[in-house]
Amino acid sequence: MPAASQAGQDHRLATIEALTAEDVAAAILYAVSQPARVNVNEIVIRPTDQER
Repeated sequence: MPAASQAGQDHRLATIEALTAEDVAAAILYAVSQPARVNVNEIVIRPTDQER
């Protein structure tokens, strides 16, 4: 990877706000607290400013 591309990638990754344990716990609590008629098959958790 060219140096400029690597520097851009490093900067982008450094600016992503990391998820906290509380963020993950809140998502899990949401999933397990749904009524029995609700089936949560999958949870994807990532920072909102992260690209796919």
